Amino acid sequence: MKIFKLALLTFSVAFFGCTSDYTTEGSAKPELTTQQRPSNGYTLEEVIKGMRVWDTLRNNTNQLLTLFNNANSLNVNMQLFPEGNALHAYACVLEGQLKFAVISEVYDNVSYADSLSKYIHVFDVVYSDVSNLNQAIYPAYTYSLPSQYIQATDALNRITTWNTNYRSWIGTSLPMYQLFYIPTHSLAPQNYTVYLGLKDSESQPNVKVADLVLKNSDSFYDTVLLQPPYRDRTKNYLLDLL
Repeated sequence: MKIFKLALLTFSVAFFGCTSDYTTEGSAKPELTTQQRPSNGYTLEEVIKGMRVWDTLRNNTNQLLTLFNNANSLNVNMQLFPEGNALHAYACVLEGQLKFAVISEVYDNVSYADSLSKYIHVFDVVYSDVSNLNQAIYPAYTYSLPSQYIQATDALNRITTWNTNYRSWIGTSLPMYQLFYIPTHSLAPQNYTVYLGLKDSESQPNVKVADLVLKNSDSFYDTVLLQPPYRDRTKNYLLDLL
């Protein structure tokens, strides 16, 4: 009888142990693959395809004018990204509309190749009436360096220049950029309205270059750089997937 009870106990432990292992394995969450659709609505493949479409249009004036018609701003939530790290905003065309796929420089490398879609956030480029911006009164802030803050007069000039001259500028500025490099050391984890702008080239003051101006409340921020030319091409892994 003792031998029978011992055998029964051994069988029970083995059976329920196997059942427990199976249940644990079966309930484990699968790793996010590039095929899965992230919360922002686009798979990695869709984003890369959209970047490829943009790449084919960067030399096409008519197509670019169509994309930029009624498109001069986007809203970016900095809470979605690691604080204090630069962002890469890749232009792309999804569902026939101009958008920016934004990823932190932290994740824009091959070591995150299997989970990139978790870190890419796609933002629509929409139209904002900028006439109200010019009617507001802005305080003159001073910030300790380094700072992304720019005076309102400078910011408004860049924004207004885009809205007034983007059509003629596009025709003389091909090929268009692939992405923007956005420093974030002066930015807080909150929402910003990001306006398309045009500013004087540092090397050729008579030439305008594309720009992004960030605004929150009554403050404007910049130091954004268009790419190419690249600050460090090795940090733009998404371009390797094109």
